Parts: sequence; C-alpha cells; structure tokens
Amino acid sequence: MKAICSYCRKDMGEREPVNDLRMTHGICPPCYEHMKARMRVKPLPEYLDSLSKPVVVVDVEGRFMTCNRKAEEILGSKRDAFLGYLGGEFLECDNARSVVGCGKNLACSDCPITRTIKETRDTGVIQENVPAFLNTVDSGKSVRRKMTISTEKDGEYVRLRIDSIS
Repeated sequence: MKAICSYCRKDMGEREPVNDLRMTHGICPPCYEHMKARMRVKPLPEYLDSLSKPVVVVDVEGRFMTCNRKAEEILGSKRDAFLGYLGGEFLECDNARSVVGCGKNLACSDCPITRTIKETRDTGVIQENVPAFLNTVDSGKSVRRKMTISTEKDGEYVRLRIDSIS
C-alpha cells in the first residue's frame, strides 16, 4: 500500500501489504512534531479535575491510581493518600476491614462495585448508572450508602465514576 501523510500529503513510502495498490494514510514525522507542539495535552490530574463528577482511576487489580478533586471531597483525603489501596479500602467498606481483607470476604463476591469494575476490566464494556451500595462506619455507626456508579476501560485502567452517593 502507498502511504500518504494525512496533513501535508507527502509520500511516506510503501506499507504492508505491498501488493495492495490502495492508499493508506498516516502522519509524517515533521507533521507529527508540528501537531504535537500545537496540541495542548492535559496532564491526567488536570483532565480528571475538569470532569463534573467524582472519578477514580483504578488499575486492573482494582487498586487506586488517582482521582479528581470531586472524588477527593467524597473520600476526605488528597489523591496521593490512597495510592495502591484496593477499592474497599479507599471507599472505607466494612468488609475491607475484615480479617480476610478487601476483596476476600464472602460479601465481596456479590459487591456491585467490584462486579462492575471487573466486568468492565474483562470485557471493555462501559457500565452506566449501576445501582450500588457500600456499608461504611461513620462516627462509630454502621452506615449504608446508596450509590450509582459508571465504569469505562482506558487501556489497562478502569475509570470509576461516582454518579450519585447518599
């Protein structure tokens, strides 16, 4: 295939399969550098902070990577405080405090938050407005928080958006 730069139309040579006489497109190195200099790519924390809902980014194991300011408000700490914590740990789930630990309690297998994150991680399918609940302790009293969450896979990470919480 003959490769042409999509921006300057420069001939970029042949690409596989070479027997194919059709044309394909790409971006040549000079155009790439020019476009990269013109584009303002936001750092991840700045991008997350621009979102209107609380968002948490977890890795494939469900460990906290980062979040936006709205999520910091809900979590009650700065994003760096939770780095590497499992979901139940940073959300302060009662089951995460059990002897067996976060994700290993019998109740964890039925947790809608865990199930939604795992399904998105495994299938790549976006989940939106999934009803969920979380048993936490507030001022020494057990509290059941109702939530709706959404998840989206982004490479090897899953974004968990907290749509509502009460």
